[in-house]
Amino acid sequence: WESSSESSSSEDQEDIDFPYGGQARSILSSLEESIGRIDDFLSFERTFAYGDVVCSLSDPSGQMGRVVSVDVLVDLENVQGNILKNVNSKKLLKIRSISEGDCVIKGSWLGQVQRVVDRLTVLFDDGTKYEITTLEKDKILPQTPNFLEDSQYPYYPGQRVKVKSSTASKSARWLCDNWRDNHDEGTVCSVEAGLVYVNWLASVP
Repeated sequence: WESSSESSSSEDQEDIDFPYGGQARSILSSLEESIGRIDDFLSFERTFAYGDVVCSLSDPSGQMGRVVSVDVLVDLENVQGNILKNVNSKKLLKIRSISEGDCVIKGSWLGQVQRVVDRLTVLFDDGTKYEITTLEKDKILPQTPNFLEDSQYPYYPGQRVKVKSSTASKSARWLCDNWRDNHDEGTVCSVEAGLVYVNWLASVP
C-alpha cells in the first residue's frame, strides 16, 4: 500500500512538473536574480554606527572588531553639472542648521520642526552687508535659478537676489553701512534658521 501511494504521489508530481516545469524554472531564475539585486542594494546601503560589531566582508569567520570611527565619502555635483568625487562629509555643512522635519528639544520638551523662516545675510556689490528674515518671500526675489530640488531651501549661499527697497530699508539689520538707492541686488552669503515653528510632542521628565 505504501509503495502504491508513493508511486501515485510521484506520478502526480510528474504531472504537475510537466506542464509547469518551464514556468517554474523561469520563476526561480527571476527570483535568484532579484535576490542578487537586493543583496547588491543592501551592500550599497550598508551603514555603520559607532560601537557596531563588524567583521571583514571577504572573511566573515575571521577576526571581529568594533567601529570606533566612521568616515562617509560623497560625490558632489555643482550647478554646472561638474562632479567632485570622494569628498569627506566632515568637510561639509548643511545649508542651514535646522530643517523641516527635524526633531528638536527645548528644556524638557521634545518637538518636531514644522516650518523654518530663513534669515539671510546679503552682500551688495559695494561691500555693504545686511541681515533680513524672509517672512515675505515676494520681497526678496532670486535672480539665479534654484538648482536645488528641495523646495524648503529657496535660498542658498552664492545666490543672486533682488531686494525691494522698502524691505531692505525698514526690516533689515545692517551689518556694514546703511541703505542706499543702489542697494537693490546682492549675493546671499549665509543662510540661517531665523524663525522656527515647532510642534511640541511631549515633555520628557
